[in-house]
Amino acid sequence: MQRRQAQEEEEARIKKLQDAEDERVRLEEEKIAAEEKAAAEEKERRRKAKLEKKEAQVAAGTFMTKAEKEKQKKIQARLDALKAAGVALPTVDSTTPAAPVKASDLYKNTKPAKNNNKPKVEEETKPEPVAGMSLSCVFTLCSSVQSFSLIFAFVTELSGSTASDEC
Repeated sequence: MQRRQAQEEEEARIKKLQDAEDERVRLEEEKIAAEEKAAAEEKERRRKAKLEKKEAQVAAGTFMTKAEKEKQKKIQARLDALKAAGVALPTVDSTTPAAPVKASDLYKNTKPAKNNNKPKVEEETKPEPVAGMSLSCVFTLCSSVQSFSLIFAFVTELSGSTASDEC
């Protein structure tokens, strides 16, 4: 009888340990599930905030794709290099609107007169060349300059530049 009672006590003790272990596992699983749910909710909140920010930028007209941002950075770097080299760049004044084009200006005869008198080309100041700048880069940066002789002088002063050079 003592043996039976000892066996029953041992079974009760084992059952109690198993119940405690099952409860511990259940609580740990609930904790993990709660953490996963919180992480998913945080991820969703961040996604929605990012989407709202993008929509606001699109509505304001300031949204730029990754490629557009990289292009803007490259252009700014080129301008900074030219400014550092002492090249005088034309400035755009955004406060004054561009003059409207008259209809009479659109239909003017743009063919040169048949005179043999050629207009005199005024000598312009030549900017300092930027070493290591490719010809395509120079033409890209100087596209706003209207005087071909200025561009030509700038390009001819560049020494050792090839079309494969990086800007």
